[in-house]
Amino acid sequence: MWMIGARLVERALGLVSIACYARLLTPADFGVVAMASSVAALIEVFSAFGFDWALVRHPAPERAHYDSAWTLRLLLGVASAAALVAAGPIAAAFYKQSAVAPLLGVLALCTLAGAAENIGVVDFRRDFQLNKEFLLRSASRIAGFILGLTVAYVTRTYWGLVLGTLGARVAATGMSYALHSYRPRVSLAAARELLGFSVWLLVSNLIAFMASRFADIFVGRVFGPRATGLYSVANEIAHLSTSELAAPINRAVFSMYSKHANDREAIQQDFLQVASIIWMVALPIAAGIFATSREIVVLMLGPQWTDADVLVRILAVGGGLAVMTANIHYVYIALGQARLSTIMAAVVLGTMVVLAPVGGAMLGVAGVGCAYLVSMAIGVPINYVVLKRLVGLQFHRLWRRVWRALVAALAMLALVLSVFPATQPSGPAQALVALALKALLGSGCYFAILLAAWRLSGRPEGPESMAISLVRDRVAGILRRR
Repeated sequence: MWMIGARLVERALGLVSIACYARLLTPADFGVVAMASSVAALIEVFSAFGFDWALVRHPAPERAHYDSAWTLRLLLGVASAAALVAAGPIAAAFYKQSAVAPLLGVLALCTLAGAAENIGVVDFRRDFQLNKEFLLRSASRIAGFILGLTVAYVTRTYWGLVLGTLGARVAATGMSYALHSYRPRVSLAAARELLGFSVWLLVSNLIAFMASRFADIFVGRVFGPRATGLYSVANEIAHLSTSELAAPINRAVFSMYSKHANDREAIQQDFLQVASIIWMVALPIAAGIFATSREIVVLMLGPQWTDADVLVRILAVGGGLAVMTANIHYVYIALGQARLSTIMAAVVLGTMVVLAPVGGAMLGVAGVGCAYLVSMAIGVPINYVVLKRLVGLQFHRLWRRVWRALVAALAMLALVLSVFPATQPSGPAQALVALALKALLGSGCYFAILLAAWRLSGRPEGPESMAISLVRDRVAGILRRR
């Protein structure tokens, strides 16, 4: 709940900032920043050894582990920053956008600030002190939001986007030392041990990055900055179901997976509980984004972004498929099988590399979105086959828990699309009314069908019973305190 709360604060600020930026800036401005960010992320991923995950997974880390992790991360951060500055002219020539080079200079400062963060905050996840991580992430995001929006309002340029990111990174690093008493020292005493776990994680992160960013790079090179801006923003909106709910839940439960790494049955139970909750909550969000894409674009982005509507719908389907495998990656890592994550990411990347040029030639930017959708669909069955071989989990055990959520989400989507006309709202007021009506009808339909199916099935164990028990416990606790 703390991690979801942190993510909701971040997303609330993110949605407000996108709505404001979209009216202050143009899609081309977003596109130029997306181009620079893709290059920055590509270089940064070479330093993404995941030393913090190694510390969370370690049964009893010592000071040497913390100091070595911080030192390695700082060294890699310095190297990445230097590479970003050097890559500026090359990236500008590749994209044929001179503005990319100075943007990469600012993003190099972001990399340095992030690398210097206090490694001690890893203990927040190890010890489940997630209220402190909530404070760290939320406060830093607020600082970046204020700085970025101020710069964008004054200059009306894309500098607000990148300076907001820099502000958030600097604030997070400063707060990490304020919230945790640990003070790292320069040391490489445990570097070999940490690198032994993290090399595969680096490879996995690199391929996963290419899988997630290939579309931005391809669209930027082939279709230009405006199309890149449309795709980037549409992708962010479409993946709210995974980025806002699945990601923070998985970040929190990774410690639990790590503690049960030697108990296959415990891992299976952990996965069933977490995955079923994610399906129940995130699937209707993905369906809701698909059903309200027109209203979201008009309300959040404005008239110059109407072309993003189709992209949001296509990518929302991909987001729904991503929900189905959202926490399998963390099981792989907790069990020391990061190479499996590498293989899964390679499957997605290979599909994108093959299909994106074909889809782009046939349907333009929408065809690239379709290529992503197909790649996610291919990844779902493969991941569950691998998970079965790894921990012995039969998919039908999960299906018994989640089929009601899938049926309810599809029924909700069908009802909303059939009741409301498929027309573009004439303005923000009409879009707001339509969005509110769709949300009320859709959420009511979803919960009614979900609970009815659960009761008709004999009230089996699953996310419904877990959610009801949680609510009852919370209410009983409040009443006892009063």
